[in-house]
Amino acid sequence: MELSMLLLVMVTPLPLLVKATSMKMDFLSSGAVRTDPLMFSQIGECLSDHVHRFYGAVSLRTMRPDVSYQDLRSASGNTGNVEENKSLYWNPAIYKVNNQNSEKTFKIVDVWFASAYYIFSTGQTKAFPNGLKMKAGDEDNLSRVRAVCDGASPCERDDDGGCEGYGPSNQTQHGFLPLSACAELEINIKFPTCWDGINLESKDGGKHVVYSEECDGELHNECFDFDCPASHPVKFPEVHLYVRVRNYEGGAHVFSDGSDIFHSDYFSGWDEKELQYVLDNCENDRDAAHPDAFCSDFLTFRGKPKQEGVQVDDFDIRSDLEKIQPDPIDIKSTISPENVSDIPELLRGACTGTLIAASNTTTIPDCGKTNKQAFLKKLKVVKKVKNSLDCQNLCANFSGCTHFVWKNNRKVAKRTCTLQNVGYKTKRNFVSGPVNC
Repeated sequence: MELSMLLLVMVTPLPLLVKATSMKMDFLSSGAVRTDPLMFSQIGECLSDHVHRFYGAVSLRTMRPDVSYQDLRSASGNTGNVEENKSLYWNPAIYKVNNQNSEKTFKIVDVWFASAYYIFSTGQTKAFPNGLKMKAGDEDNLSRVRAVCDGASPCERDDDGGCEGYGPSNQTQHGFLPLSACAELEINIKFPTCWDGINLESKDGGKHVVYSEECDGELHNECFDFDCPASHPVKFPEVHLYVRVRNYEGGAHVFSDGSDIFHSDYFSGWDEKELQYVLDNCENDRDAAHPDAFCSDFLTFRGKPKQEGVQVDDFDIRSDLEKIQPDPIDIKSTISPENVSDIPELLRGACTGTLIAASNTTTIPDCGKTNKQAFLKKLKVVKKVKNSLDCQNLCANFSGCTHFVWKNNRKVAKRTCTLQNVGYKTKRNFVSGPVNC
């Protein structure tokens, strides 16, 4: 009996010890506009039902409803502090309701900064496929959405009904957006971790991403290490998104969709292979959203470098982010002319309102040379060149040559090829230059 037990112990494989890892990145908001890239496949190229606040990749394309994965990858700007992460995150804007019992107006609430934590089991997690889109909602509490009021104090607003819950959203009864004031209001939400391995977004009402069947929103804050169902067998890192509001005034507030319910959306702009390398190699023994873990040996942090194990003060995070922000997008001139703040009613209704057509023009640098006139400068003359194509080939292989002139003659010996490039001579009141410089 003892021998049998000994053999059983010897042949039974020990479970693999999988280390959990967390990495944090921070963002400022790139703007708020009534678009929703997640809805493009359903409603087409038009404005969405409600206003969203965006974070992440920035270009003239990234907040448009038809933004593509390639648009994210080629975006020159980024409100986040990780160079490799060109993803897009967005959620319904928060509105302060002023004078809800009389001359009501809605003022958009600024977000101080946002953070995304990726939590995963090193070596056992798959990267998001290029261009994956997904949503985290409040369904069955699986998204574990929370609103944390740090530094709570009584509401002191003096507008009409300002310190009361907003009636149409049942704010008082639902109780998500706090009625008390907060030195900092922190909203966080968790995204699904299991993928069907096929679809980049939901189709025909089906779900391409789901939460693990073991995940219980009441019991668990992290569900990254639970098994995925057979229908959705591919395990992703678990993304926790945190949105922070400084000096939240309390009282009547509402999300842009008219509810007291938070949701968030995600469009992966990672290069799949780059992210997979991080997921396979970074280990820092963090099994939750830790503010002092960054995988900084595998990611390029813009601005101030990160030090593993050292938490950065929130005010320093905000200050550091401000130093690396791209030029803001003129949303009202390039996407939609709508005012999104200080409005008498929430902007609602998919495919209503004006979506400005995307411009096909590209902003180019100023290449003009003041008081210069361009001319073609002769580099070399070659004789006995049979035809224009031979002349062109000579130019292509001659250093500095940009233009050629071939002169025909009945006698081959008198056929010439002149190799040229662009030169500039001084000429007052002239500006000359190339199209690209």
